[in-house]
Amino acid sequence: MTRGSETDDDDRVLLIAWRQGDNLAGNRLLERHFGTVVRFLRAAYRLQRAELSELVQRTMLACVESKARIPDEVPFRVYLLGIARRLVADTLREGYRAEARARIVGPELSIASPSQIAAAREQERLLLRALQRLTSELQVVVLLFYWEQLTCGEIATICDLATGTVKSRLRRAKEQLLLEMRALTPDEALYRSTAHGLQRWALSLRAHLETYEAHAAEPKVP
Repeated sequence: MTRGSETDDDDRVLLIAWRQGDNLAGNRLLERHFGTVVRFLRAAYRLQRAELSELVQRTMLACVESKARIPDEVPFRVYLLGIARRLVADTLREGYRAEARARIVGPELSIASPSQIAAAREQERLLLRALQRLTSELQVVVLLFYWEQLTCGEIATICDLATGTVKSRLRRAKEQLLLEMRALTPDEALYRSTAHGLQRWALSLRAHLETYEAHAAEPKVP
């Protein structure tokens, strides 16, 4: 059973209604996972705001156009994230932006720096710094596993990989995270606390980053 099975069941009900002509159900379904797509694309790929907006819109449009072809055995959010990832890959292959390869595929997460999320705990800041040292391919599996709480099989579907490959990457990512955290702090208690609670601190970090992003997007009062 997947970690989001209850949500997935609700999604199937909405998808069936959407296929039968209930556009309100379709809107609810897309709105439910809009934030997930934005979060994934923003964190996993270094996109400018305009590019992020365009890719999210293209993802939603592609989903609308293919709703009748969504496999029943694939959770809707997995299908949607798979579209988003493939659109980024297509952007790189086709040279959609002349400078895209240099800017989109990079080792750094396109999110706030540790110093900018002052409200976060030391464990979250340490985890963020370590995450930013991972390669792009390892970052993606970590984000999907810890932030979106997807299974290795679901991540394999999104990334067009064998499940065994995802498991191998996730194992390497965990090992690399631990090595990076060890190198980043001499505080043994902080290291152990972060290492033993990766899932907890990852979700807490995600919440703080979302709060930071929301505040950063608010219009400033002159």
